[in-house]
Amino acid sequence: MLKRFSQTRVIIFFGLVLLGGLLYWGAQLLKTEPLDRLPPNSFEDLTGSEISLSGLIGKPVILNLWATWCAPCRRELPMMAELAAQHPEVHFVFANQKESAEQIRRYLESQGLRLVPVLLDKKGDLAMRSGSPGLPTTLFFNAKGELIKTQLGEINSVELFNTLRDLQR
Repeated sequence: MLKRFSQTRVIIFFGLVLLGGLLYWGAQLLKTEPLDRLPPNSFEDLTGSEISLSGLIGKPVILNLWATWCAPCRRELPMMAELAAQHPEVHFVFANQKESAEQIRRYLESQGLRLVPVLLDKKGDLAMRSGSPGLPTTLFFNAKGELIKTQLGEINSVELFNTLRDLQR
């Protein structure tokens, strides 16, 4: 009887912890405005310069949220870097989520990747505002800065190319 009582208390305790976490996460989402257009936020890039996302309005923007530890991110980054180099008429922006500049530099150098710009989203604000449940997440904005599409998870080259073409129309 005592064992059953203790198990019940443990289940209730963990249920309350889970409920508290969900309530906290929901409250954080309610505090922030949804990301339906390029935000006015500025982020530091790997060179230490500040880049304003709303300053990119005028060209379509593909904003990729990623991290070095994320396997799907690591798979899609080379393809995205290649398409970015081929399409200077579109701003490709790579916003790293919560990692240090040194950690990012080491990873990019070890992989021979040239991503420009890489923004440091030190608090994960973009992921929170976009409602992203995980990485990678790619956000597509038209030239007016309006969010057109959100891709949760790894994107393949065909889907990226087709969406890129749609953005340019």
